[in-house]
Amino acid sequence: MSSMKRALFLFVLMASMAWGSTFTFTAKVDRTTISMNDTLTFQLSLEGGRVNLSQPQLPDIPGFRATFAGQNQKFSFVNGQVSGSIVFTYALAPQSPGDHVIPPLSIDVAGQTLTTEPIAIKVVSGAAPPGSAPLSGNVRHESAANEGRDLFVTTTVDKRVATVGEQITLLFRFYSRLQLMTQPRYQAPETTGFLIEDLPPQRQYVATVGGNQYQVVELASALFPTSSGKFTVGPASLECNVQDFQDPFGGGFFQNFFQQGKGVVLRSDPIVLTVLPVPTEGRPSSYRGDVGRFEINASFDKKSAKVHEPVTLTVTVSGEGNVKSLAQPKFPAAHEFKTYETLSSLNIEKKNGRMQGSKVFTTVMKPEVSGDLTFPSLTLSFFDPQVKAFKTVRSSPLSLRVSPADPDPQAGGGISFTSNAEGVREMGRDIRFIKTQGPVAPQQPPLWDRSWFPALQTLPGIFFVGLWGARLVVRHGKTRLTPSAARRAFRSINKASSLESLHRTFLVYLGAKVRTSPQSLTSEFLRRELTTRGYRDELIRSVEELWTAFDQARYTPTSGEMESVWANRLVKLIQSLEKNP
Repeated sequence: MSSMKRALFLFVLMASMAWGSTFTFTAKVDRTTISMNDTLTFQLSLEGGRVNLSQPQLPDIPGFRATFAGQNQKFSFVNGQVSGSIVFTYALAPQSPGDHVIPPLSIDVAGQTLTTEPIAIKVVSGAAPPGSAPLSGNVRHESAANEGRDLFVTTTVDKRVATVGEQITLLFRFYSRLQLMTQPRYQAPETTGFLIEDLPPQRQYVATVGGNQYQVVELASALFPTSSGKFTVGPASLECNVQDFQDPFGGGFFQNFFQQGKGVVLRSDPIVLTVLPVPTEGRPSSYRGDVGRFEINASFDKKSAKVHEPVTLTVTVSGEGNVKSLAQPKFPAAHEFKTYETLSSLNIEKKNGRMQGSKVFTTVMKPEVSGDLTFPSLTLSFFDPQVKAFKTVRSSPLSLRVSPADPDPQAGGGISFTSNAEGVREMGRDIRFIKTQGPVAPQQPPLWDRSWFPALQTLPGIFFVGLWGARLVVRHGKTRLTPSAARRAFRSINKASSLESLHRTFLVYLGAKVRTSPQSLTSEFLRRELTTRGYRDELIRSVEELWTAFDQARYTPTSGEMESVWANRLVKLIQSLEKNP
């Protein structure tokens, strides 16, 4: 490699050290052949005189993503001379299969440049072949065999065969019998083909494995497959620093001041799942894709009303399953009522490792006729994966006593007569006689015969031409009046400090766009509203993709750099939504 190319990989470490000492600068890896599902441990070591180095920032290493995993510093006193060593550990995650090279890295020490040797790494698509055991040295790779290990992680599922929409419970467990020096960093597995929900709380307990006691940390998640076929839940990983320092003086003096532990990267095995489609045999005509165990209830907010007086119908679907994806029950024909838009809200409960709760649909209705009216039963059909059969439940019919509407007070008094034994008695009049006393004003000519009426007829045309011109200007970007909702969203994006705050801004903006609360938004309701408002299909798909991406990213750790990518993506989507109609 030429000196110009090598300079591309040069990083400078600020060092304070004794002159006249001999230093060595080396690079090590725990193995030279790994699989795409594995992680390479890479160490940079400087040994010699007194050293005091800051954490180096690695340059880009082709084919790998590097994560700092800790440092280890040691000192020795021999014949009044101070010497020491410092080791920086990194976890390298492969990004593509093939032959890769970790390039030489250099530092300046006491006026001379020290350079490591390049290291060739082979990354294979499947499992690593035999003969790729860890190299000798200070790095220990945690393999899948857990027998007698001080640290290991596992992922398990409660079932490997499930139906589309059925909950699969995924458990990640971290077993440890070593002291941790830093907070572990968890990387969730890849779950393409599933909707994922976390199932708090995190559990901690003591377990015995192979005769050894471990402290166990357990994380649970609910997976809901979205389509049939074979899918792989990728490996989950955990990065942590563990104690790796023997203090000759005891009491932990040097450990507390100079020790950050040995970096360890643990990875679980991938899991292959088989997802079956929902059966077609025995499927009722009212089935709309719900999977789980549910019940349905309906109620009016009042027992009596007047004609055209609004009443609120509340429909609650509750039970166990993916409550978020529950479809709105179809309303039966009820010609005596005029029905308005339906809003929904969620009540999620995660208990005993199961996803449950309720979804509430509220609809404003107005009775059109008086009398004792009956609103028919609502029907809900779902597939119960526990008994492998379809079930149909119904709500009770609702009764509403409707009385005639009050007369309009602006209509004036009417005339009516009542007959009794005394004859006919006048109750009121609806005719007011014209007064003839006083002067009568001269009759004005009709509106269309007045001189200014022709000019008045041109105003509608001028208005519509102006409106059409303004629409063209906005569409072509010559001038654009940003609605208040978009302005607020842009300000929130600029202030956002986390992926969660960006997600909240996204929901608040969409709620303002379709005029509903963010808590009531569902993907089905959002698609219907955006379609009604004339948004393009490809733009609606972009909204749905970002909706799904936000849901999945909530459970995946992100860096500040990734948050800026999400912010740019959200800004572009809002700009497109503002330009679409």
